[in-house]
Amino acid sequence: MGSLVYRDFEPLIANFGDVVNTSRPADFKGKRKTDADNVVTQNAVSPNIRVPLDQHLHVSFVIKDGEYSKALPDLLERYMEPAARELAEKVDQVLTGQAARLAVNAVGRMTEITELNADTFVLDADQFLNDNRAPKSGRYLVLSSRANRACLGAELFVSAEKRGDEGSALREASLGRVYGFDGFMDQNVNNVRADLDDSETAAITGAHPVGYAGTIPTSLTTTTTIVGSYVRIPGHTRVYRTTVVTDNSGDATITLDAPLEKAVSAAAVIVGTRVGAVDVAVSYLLGHVQDITVDGHASGRGPQVGQTVTFGVGGASHIYNIIDVTVTSATVSQIMLDRPLEAVVADNAVVYYGVAGNKNLAFTRDSIALVTRPLSLPPDGSGARAAVTSFDGLSMRVVMTYDGVAQGTRVTFDLLCGVAILDTRQAVVVYG
Repeated sequence: MGSLVYRDFEPLIANFGDVVNTSRPADFKGKRKTDADNVVTQNAVSPNIRVPLDQHLHVSFVIKDGEYSKALPDLLERYMEPAARELAEKVDQVLTGQAARLAVNAVGRMTEITELNADTFVLDADQFLNDNRAPKSGRYLVLSSRANRACLGAELFVSAEKRGDEGSALREASLGRVYGFDGFMDQNVNNVRADLDDSETAAITGAHPVGYAGTIPTSLTTTTTIVGSYVRIPGHTRVYRTTVVTDNSGDATITLDAPLEKAVSAAAVIVGTRVGAVDVAVSYLLGHVQDITVDGHASGRGPQVGQTVTFGVGGASHIYNIIDVTVTSATVSQIMLDRPLEAVVADNAVVYYGVAGNKNLAFTRDSIALVTRPLSLPPDGSGARAAVTSFDGLSMRVVMTYDGVAQGTRVTFDLLCGVAILDTRQAVVVYG
């Protein structure tokens, strides 16, 4: 992903919290004139976008003395390269995690991509970008492994005579260029397994027409469905949130945050994701970057990497994506978010989890910005060996010191990065 987005990656030394100013391309309008008219002057203004370097990512490990002496000839291959690759993977997860913020634009349907509809989903993404006047050149389609498999099973994607690629897509299991997109598969694209998420499948009571915005009786239980819960109706693109929940003898009668995009029949399926709670002594502060402890999920059905997570409802709602999960017990987990907290989160605050499915991305380079910087090197005389190196186009610092307690050489790879959404008009999430 890092090579597909807008990059400002000069290897300049920076400090945590520094701000890099970038911009998105200016908007102009074509005008008409006669020979007697002067041209209409427009201001060449590119909106300034501040990107704070608020993510200090690192990988640190100790090579014990005995291992160091045996592994020295293979040090780069056995230790250094995997560490650098993991740091690059984490940046990749941060970037694919921006799908949570870009999901205001969405096509497709969660959990429903197959080889029969994959081409339709991609064509819908193409139309969305066309309607938003995004440039036809430089468009990318980045798919999860599941969506990639569905696309490779679709005849129109791999048919040599229709693609004009002499069958290379089929032979190489690669999408290549299709429908105006350069296609890629990325294992870090957000994918939440329906068989492992903490959800409840229920039924809608009664039929409702398209555009209906009133109350909807369901068999969702009020013990797991509350105001702000995410719900999914099969066949619908939109992922809804509840704005009102009332108890009807244990069943939830709900109002959604948007009118129904399609009519629903009586007994139509509805899937609600159960909520959890924050577990902290007092609160997590604004800008918190470490893991967040959550509890209250069903045993063995905790949050998943790639899952949307939200704290708050309405205007106070902040939407993040989970990029790492550490399971503490059957009902307690620690989650890492795609960016620092944008508001204080108190103990026992409700954690609203997103629905199952994958969030593939169709976008242009000018939709997302990634800024990376290496940190300053340790001062001379500190006993540390350090350098700034590059891996997959990412500048990172490498520091080696001797750890007397661990009796080995500590190696730390780290970098600073910041991510910003430049232009939502040039990106769309393809649910699958």
